[in-house]
Amino acid sequence: MQAEPAYSRAAHAMRPYSTHRFDVYSPKLQRPIVLFGLDVLRLWILIESDPTVLEYCERPIILENWKPKCGIDFWVGRLYSQEFLTLKELVPIKQDNAKPVGTSLAKLDCLDDIPVRLIDTKEFDSRKLELENWGTIIRDVSAFSRYVSKQLLESILAAAHSPVQLSGIEESLDSVDPILVRVAAFTHMLRGTLICKSLKNQRLSGTSVIGIAANGL
Repeated sequence: MQAEPAYSRAAHAMRPYSTHRFDVYSPKLQRPIVLFGLDVLRLWILIESDPTVLEYCERPIILENWKPKCGIDFWVGRLYSQEFLTLKELVPIKQDNAKPVGTSLAKLDCLDDIPVRLIDTKEFDSRKLELENWGTIIRDVSAFSRYVSKQLLESILAAAHSPVQLSGIEESLDSVDPILVRVAAFTHMLRGTLICKSLKNQRLSGTSVIGIAANGL
């Protein structure tokens, strides 16, 4: 990736008709974000919870030769790659029978030399519980991470050197507010240093088992 992200601020704030507005805070970007539509919110949760994503931007570009012109939902930057993500089928606008620049037939698969990937929203239904769990994690980290010290983050890693329940970590650090202990653990989960495999099929709770990512679980 470049030192500076290719896209850092939304290119527009146009709200699609009949969509709900969500005002959220991004722990990854450390700034507020406005999202339009439930599926966009769900995609955002997956982006925030993916530790391989280093930077991203909501509504990064306006499409001049495609509709909907606000069809690109996110730009995502990883260590060695980047891509645009869209939840919508993009249709080229005919201009004197000319093929829009940067297209392949009637499919937008690349823009500014960056791949464009269409996300199947059916995936969200099959990952409903996982999305709810990550939503809880992101919300708690957004609200309380400023109260979490570097020392507490280090203590969490020490406490989770072997797979352990969240409640077990809270008990081992009983001199610290349990909410902050849990938020510190959630912070490591968002960073990918701690993992909790049960997030996919069990509701997040004190009995959820977490451990060091490098050790597996």
